[in-house]
Amino acid sequence: RTSLFKDQISVGNASLQVTGVTIQDQGRYKCHISTIEGNQESFVNLKVNALVRQIIIQQVGNRLTCSSEGIYPEPQLTWSTRPPSSITPENTKVQQIEQQLYNISSFLIFPHTDTDLVYICTVSTHSNNRRATWRQLISVEGTYSETTTIPCSNLNSSLNDLVWRFNHSQIILSRTGSDASYTVSEEWKQHVKDVSESGSLTLQDLSSDQEGKYTCEIGDAVETHITNTFLKLDSIKGKY
Repeated sequence: RTSLFKDQISVGNASLQVTGVTIQDQGRYKCHISTIEGNQESFVNLKVNALVRQIIIQQVGNRLTCSSEGIYPEPQLTWSTRPPSSITPENTKVQQIEQQLYNISSFLIFPHTDTDLVYICTVSTHSNNRRATWRQLISVEGTYSETTTIPCSNLNSSLNDLVWRFNHSQIILSRTGSDASYTVSEEWKQHVKDVSESGSLTLQDLSSDQEGKYTCEIGDAVETHITNTFLKLDSIKGKY
């Protein structure tokens, strides 16, 4: 996993290249150079971090769970709401796994009030942090014969990565970056009519098979906003 730039040693570059870096590689490295002018030693301290790359936040029953995996050093997880409220995590668990990496998870019990709260989960280390926001389920009524638009809560217009899911697991479409066009999965091509700049999804030619829970995930390298919507279809035009 290590190599030197052999063609550059003669001009003074004795750098060491390490590939497949792991936490075990961090520490103090000594470089010893011997020339006709004498010997020279130098030391380099290598610190290795595994950044917070993804936060998974989802509702399971009456719990809202938040988790992130493969992090180093040991991360912290905090909850907050918008507008502010007094919420208390029921359980926060940190687990060290192979290669000294950490997984972290926590959950909240949903209150019976404050249904309009936006929940924010932040996972952080001294190197970076990432946050995910989650809105409680809203309902949209649509019709079989007309187009239906499902909103996506985009509080930050600079967020460009977009994923729409149906019933949690089935990906409807995705987009990465501001310049990229969205990619629609084969089974949804006949139903997706348009996606707005803010991420809202317009559907057409719907049947009872498309009735269910739609999740919009829009974000970037730092934050992700998640909006959950239940679509109910009727033969009579609905509204939301």
